[in-house]
Amino acid sequence: MKLALRLSLAFGLVMVAVLELPIARDLAVKQGIAGEVRGEVMEAGAESIKHATQDNSFLSASSPPSFSLLPLAFSSPFSPAISPLSSPVISPLPSPAISPSPLSSPPSPPLPSLSLPLETEIILLAHQIKLQDGKLSFKLPNLTESKAWVLEIEYELISQETALGFDQPGFTVSIDEYLTYQQSAVEIGPKTISFNPLTFTNHPTTLTLWSGNTGDELQNTQTTINSIKLTVNNNKNFIEIKPISDLFVTVDKAGYLTLEWTSPQTNDQNLNKALGYEIRFFTDPLTEKNWTQAQLIKRVLPAEFSPQPAREKEFILVQFPAINQGYLTVRAYNSDGSLSPLGKSVSFNFTL
Repeated sequence: MKLALRLSLAFGLVMVAVLELPIARDLAVKQGIAGEVRGEVMEAGAESIKHATQDNSFLSASSPPSFSLLPLAFSSPFSPAISPLSSPVISPLPSPAISPSPLSSPPSPPLPSLSLPLETEIILLAHQIKLQDGKLSFKLPNLTESKAWVLEIEYELISQETALGFDQPGFTVSIDEYLTYQQSAVEIGPKTISFNPLTFTNHPTTLTLWSGNTGDELQNTQTTINSIKLTVNNNKNFIEIKPISDLFVTVDKAGYLTLEWTSPQTNDQNLNKALGYEIRFFTDPLTEKNWTQAQLIKRVLPAEFSPQPAREKEFILVQFPAINQGYLTVRAYNSDGSLSPLGKSVSFNFTL
């Protein structure tokens, strides 16, 4: 009886080992150690059979059997059949968080851009100099048309000349070979003038100032130059000059035209008058569209005469163009070299 009981228990242990094999194998495959689990289970089954056949005290009262390590049920002749447990459900392990690769990492913020200050003022003369029957020259830096450079001269003309016609002018300003400004000896007192040197030439190189006596040898006219500088004119759009709308043309028999008009009003504080004039001819009335196509008759700059203050009469004599019939228009320059709006176009007809 005891032998039969021992054999039954041994048979049950073998069945437990056999039932454990598929479950252990599934677990081992999930964890990557299938071979080790199989070996341990087979060794445990063999040891159980060996002890069951050799140790007769397996079920003695002093050592009751313990099945705490056998979670699976088994059947024997002395116990009802118990169905094997179903395979356990193994939940997949959560995927580890993947750190961003260098390619997927967010871009670094751009470095702050450094803006260097733009040069807006060039000092040519910072101390006072007196001019009397002499001239003073300055080399100009390389100016570009991308900037509206303005030449500013602060000075004071001093003269004891009282007779009109002498020492006319008493002070002149030239850019290269171009006379750009002149002032009568009778217009004494402190003054500041400014104008765009690019009006006269695209590549100005030399500024020349002169003051003295031109009509006698009394040496009673001089100019004190306080400062000279180049600045970028950021307010040129606020300089306004009225169009010339009262142009009158007289045809002379000697092949010349006499033009007469009133000097236009302007809010230009740099010169308080026009810097110069431009006269053009075209076969049709002149407009902004055909202005550049029109023939340039004359560009009147201070090399010939100084423009009159606003509301004063201007007169000039010009040769008539090759075509003896057409239209003439005069436009004024302001201190930054911009032309006034178009005014009246005057027609003329000349026959030799």
